[in-house]
Amino acid sequence: MSPRPLGFGIIGTGGMAARMAGTLRALPGVSLLGVASNSGRAPDFAARHGIASAHASAESLLALPGLDAVYVGNANRDHAAAILAAARAGKAVLCEKPFALGQAEGAQVLEAVQRAGILFMEAIAPPFLPAHQRLAGHATGRDAPLQLSASFGYPEDAALRPGLFAAGALRDRGIYLLALALRLCGPVETLQAALRRGPEGQDREAALLLRHANGSLSQLTASLDRLLPNEVTLAAPGALFRLPAPIMHPEALLTLPAPPPAAQGGEVPGQGLKAKLRRSPLLRRLRAALPQGGREHLPWGEDPYAAEAAHFAELLRQGATRSPILPPELSLDLQRLMDQALESG
Repeated sequence: MSPRPLGFGIIGTGGMAARMAGTLRALPGVSLLGVASNSGRAPDFAARHGIASAHASAESLLALPGLDAVYVGNANRDHAAAILAAARAGKAVLCEKPFALGQAEGAQVLEAVQRAGILFMEAIAPPFLPAHQRLAGHATGRDAPLQLSASFGYPEDAALRPGLFAAGALRDRGIYLLALALRLCGPVETLQAALRRGPEGQDREAALLLRHANGSLSQLTASLDRLLPNEVTLAAPGALFRLPAPIMHPEALLTLPAPPPAAQGGEVPGQGLKAKLRRSPLLRRLRAALPQGGREHLPWGEDPYAAEAAHFAELLRQGATRSPILPPELSLDLQRLMDQALESG
């Protein structure tokens, strides 16, 4: 006899709530029982996504029989309150980032989660994708310091999407970069930040320089106003690794081996056959057109959020209260670093 399906609910009716409704509905052994929103949009959302019931409050949804967990995808300012409500009801939580707006609020939330003994995980999808996992494998176990460079930026018109990025560039986009830096390079020893703020004081762009405890360096840039490369490069001894755009959902890893050290006592600069060939524009163009290093194709399938959701569902089936990939301590550390950047920048 197969176990009963896991009962999931959704708090929120925005874009990510809609995206995750499709993700959860497609997971084997998962049943979507209800959606909650105090905006009045829950009935229409439930009808569009084939969800069994609509609720005007999170408390009503959390009281549903058979409900095991909720995905929190409402406004950023309301994430903490929704998690606290779920903790009181004893329901597991997968919460869209950022799970809190500051370290103090985050500590309060995680204390309630721990006291309730429920599974909690912040929804940060990239670590579960094959390309990001392969990159992390190249960083693991290296003794020598690494150098990481990553950016996440697309222009957003606040007038067209009011409130969507109200948390600012750091909490909406920089959080992904910081999570990547912590996973690849370890704990942060020092942080320097430069921010550009909008007329209302919200951070629109952020540039961070991190020195990690193991000597690694991370350069991170997030923007709500400009198109950035949206790539990741990791310089390690002997090789350079690159995840091409888009940073959120890459499907390739490029590896460029470091060239051998220049030979001592070699050719005199400007003389010899190699030097003559380097002076040829045509040969330089042909060389630039050749593949540089190796390229692995690492597809994520039909849905970039499926692996993250499947991981959470499996933890729930196992009775776990924390993810080994995105533990609560990492989420709280992200809040600490963002607070520090916002205060100093």
